[in-house]
Amino acid sequence: MRLEPHWSQDQLVEISGLRMRTIPRIENGENAGLESLKPLAAVFEITILATNNKKEIEQIRKEETCKRILQAFCYCLIQLSGSSCYCYN
Repeated sequence: MRLEPHWSQDQLVEISGLRMRTIPRIENGENAGLESLKPLAAVFEITILATNNKKEIEQIRKEETCKRILQAFCYCLIQLSGSSCYCYN
């Protein structure tokens, strides 16, 4: 989400008030507490849905992983071709 408005991790730290170590941990898929997610939700104007459904949480993680893989693939295509790739956004 940080990449869509083209923010650096430093900028997100400044806007959210979180610590610099927190942002990469969350981006790498590590567990984050509600106290870390609330400021990010406010920054990106999204709602945090509380769920205890393990199946739903696993599906969300799979989708996020697929999105990261697709973004990395498109980034590689951009580097190889020297042009833009619409799927990267």
